[in-house]
Amino acid sequence: MHQKQATERLEPTDYDGDGRRSTFAIIAIPLLLMVQGCTSVALKEGGTLSSYNQLSPSKGKFTKTRTFVDAQGLSGVRTVAILPSTFSPDAAIRIKTSQDRALVSNALDRAVCVSLSDKFQLVPTGQPADLTIRAVVTDIVATNKTMAGVSTAVSLGSSLALPVGIPRLPMGLGGLAVEAEAIDSTGIQRAAVVWSKGANSITNNARVSEVGDAYSLASDFGKYFSRILVTGKEPKGVDLSLPSAQRLNSALGGKPKYAACDAFGRSPGLVGIVADKVGAPPQWTDKEPRTPAQQYKGALVRLGAVRSAGPQPDEGRAYCRYPPQPSCVRPTCRFRNCGPVMLRQSSLSSVGPSNETQRHIRFWECT
Repeated sequence: MHQKQATERLEPTDYDGDGRRSTFAIIAIPLLLMVQGCTSVALKEGGTLSSYNQLSPSKGKFTKTRTFVDAQGLSGVRTVAILPSTFSPDAAIRIKTSQDRALVSNALDRAVCVSLSDKFQLVPTGQPADLTIRAVVTDIVATNKTMAGVSTAVSLGSSLALPVGIPRLPMGLGGLAVEAEAIDSTGIQRAAVVWSKGANSITNNARVSEVGDAYSLASDFGKYFSRILVTGKEPKGVDLSLPSAQRLNSALGGKPKYAACDAFGRSPGLVGIVADKVGAPPQWTDKEPRTPAQQYKGALVRLGAVRSAGPQPDEGRAYCRYPPQPSCVRPTCRFRNCGPVMLRQSSLSSVGPSNETQRHIRFWECT
């Protein structure tokens, strides 16, 4: 009898111990996966910054950074222009297609542009600005598409059979390294960062694309660098602040606060969120930014619709009406070497007003 009572008294104790062990396992396993299932990407100087002398020593384990910020120099900034980000030669050869590289670049620039819109006025590249931002992808680790597909299938399948889905398998993860700087109108560096981060099994969903992880990490970098410029100091910890109304609108695919941000495309919104959860490639939902001809309809004509009076120019040129209309400012042409050119009105197939009477019209030719 006494033995039976003792046994009954021990059962709750044993149960509590099992419960504590189960709770510990629930917490420890994801943490273990995050530590072990994380790609390590080394910090890398790409040689594109105007100076590396003022950067801090390397910090961080999962996200590695070296930063510099001149808070006083940023205090008077009102307008900001963003140069389209590029890939270093070493990084470019790691990703096969230019379309995939463009996805990463646009995601990075879009994140910077939208985040900075909370405090600054964003202007098109080439217009006078208090601050100009440029970023370069210095290294990229491609996502293994096969492993991403397997991981997505396992996670989705387990979520149907179990209360909690199995996290992403810690294999074939991607990574990204970027360096960027903000230069004022006099050419002085006011902020700079060298940054790298690898995807992990907990916070990065597997997407069946070579740039599946880099695409996500590009947005992380954009938000990180923007915090430096907005606050004038190095970010500490996770940003727990609620997004502003304009950032939320942009995240849902809405029109950005400033038209300059449209140069980097719009967020896929809810469709993109669903695609991320099911492992779809970002190429399916994140469309390329509209061309200048599409963005400035009525103010631009494309070469395919132009026959000039002089020698036929090379493919890829665009023409902005001169003098520039409010919706067609010369620097909005995302090409280099802009200059005036004369074209015959009779030879133009323009999307603009058709009641022009001039025989010749002056345009800005952008190549």
